[in-house]
Formats: sequence, structure tokens, C-alpha cells
Amino acid sequence: MRTRVINQLPAIFAANEPTEVGPIYRTLSGYRVRITASAQWRWRFGDGQSLVTASPGGRYPNTTVRHTYLTDRSRTVRLTTSWTGEFSVDGQGPFLIAGGPIRLGSRLAVKVRPATAQLIASN
Repeated sequence: MRTRVINQLPAIFAANEPTEVGPIYRTLSGYRVRITASAQWRWRFGDGQSLVTASPGGRYPNTTVRHTYLTDRSRTVRLTTSWTGEFSVDGQGPFLIAGGPIRLGSRLAVKVRPATAQLIASN
């Protein structure tokens, strides 16, 4: 999939992922366990600029993840989502879930184009 954006204007990005999962409650060996996970996103915009955020971005009017390209050129935007989790047992904790974070990667081809003006005549 290729996305087109206009140079000199902010492009808005969205990961289309939740910011957190849980809380999930389970009973293990008679103990009440609470589990949660949260994400952080690292955006690399393909022009040397990057952004780390606790927001997955979104559609307009959400502009929490935006980037302005200054030159016309195709770019590859790379996104790394890092998930960390924690748990509590019978109200004790929270404790960090070992082995994390879990990282997921994706990329998007972006074609950066100039804006063009058109003169429209009216009679």
C-alpha cells in the first residue's frame, strides 16, 4: 500500500492499535491475578526524523502523530510498537512481566508530492 502526502504540510499517522490491554483478571491456584499491558510507538519517518510516543495516533482531528516532509521523494515510514506488561497477585504488586518488551514492526510506503495550484476561470 502506498500513501500520498503533500510536502510542507503535516501528514497525520495512525497505528490503529489500542494503547493498552486489560485489566484482565484470572484466578491461579486460588490467588486473584490482575494483568495489564501498555504500548509505546516509535515512528521513523524515512527522512532522518523519528518520534516516540505513548499515543498510536489517529484520524483527523487527532494530530498527536504528525510529520511534515520538506522535500518531494518517496519514503518508507517504519513503526515499532513495544508492549510491556505487569501483573498483581491478590493486590500485591504490580510486578513487571519478564521477557519484554514485545516488539512488533510494520512499514508504509509514502510518496511525498508537491502541492500544485490550478487556475479555474469563471464566467
